[in-house]
Amino acid sequence: VDEAFQLDAHAVSRQWIEFKFKVTPGYYLYRDRIKIEPIDAGSKFNPLHTPPGAFKEDPNFGRMEVYHNDFTAKLTGMAADGLDRLQFKVTYQGCADVGICYPPQRKQISVDLPAAEAGNALSTADAPITASLDLAKPPSLLSTTPSAGMDLVGGSASISLGSTDALPL
Repeated sequence: VDEAFQLDAHAVSRQWIEFKFKVTPGYYLYRDRIKIEPIDAGSKFNPLHTPPGAFKEDPNFGRMEVYHNDFTAKLTGMAADGLDRLQFKVTYQGCADVGICYPPQRKQISVDLPAAEAGNALSTADAPITASLDLAKPPSLLSTTPSAGMDLVGGSASISLGSTDALPL
């Protein structure tokens, strides 16, 4: 199993952990069988973000979303104060294209955290920034929403782009 699927994890910041899965050609992992849970009780994390996979008609489970190629899963949240390393329970399951399926794999993985910034528990400089564009709205109502890690503490923000000189379609 370890030859077919390899896992590496690192902390992008204290609020963002990436889990890189390497999938050997001829094998695949089930998207919904990937679970990553922090072991440290004081740490709070959002649900795991995984990229879309490919759909496959699986002889054991029916229509399933799978990964045939390498991918990165992301976990955002807050590490407990005073921690310089996090422990995670990782579970995943996959098969070979020839029809041999492995039982669920369970591993414990440690991730070293970067040092916390003095006086700043949440650094927005370390968090990913995303923007969304709703093309269904008229141009004067377009907005972006930088997440900058704000979803970690339950907040959100919107920035209005204001009116534009665009003509209606």
